[in-house]
Parts: sequence; C-alpha cells; structure tokens
Amino acid sequence: MKIAKKHGPTLSLVIMVSIMVFVMSLFFGFLNGAFADGFLRVWPRQFLIALLVAMPAAFVARALASAAVAKLTE
Repeated sequence: MKIAKKHGPTLSLVIMVSIMVFVMSLFFGFLNGAFADGFLRVWPRQFLIALLVAMPAAFVARALASAAVAKLTE
C-alpha cells in the first residue's frame, strides 16, 4: 500500500514520535524499576499513555515551529 506524497510529512512525524515514545518509555521503565516488576505487564500501558500525550504535542509543536520559522525567515 502506497500513501500519497502529500501525507509524507505527517507520516514522518507519526513514525518519529512513535520511535521516540518507544525509546523513552523503555528508558524510563528501566529507571523506575519496571523490569523488576513484570516489565511486559507494565510497559505497554506506559507506552500507550506516552503516545497519547506525545502525538498531539508533536502536532502542536510542528505548527508552532512552522509559524516561528515563517516569521524569522524571508
């Protein structure tokens, strides 16, 4: 299945955020001792919560960053 090129930036953002959430939830799970407390029971919930917070934040951040760049550049 191919996705239209116009959706490329959005797909890129979704993939980037998903990878970042995956890495960060693993890292903080490790720091908080999730590996000792049944990692496979704890981590999916942490991942989902982080993804639900990070995805909208990334879309807002992209819009704000685009607006700032447009004002700062010619």
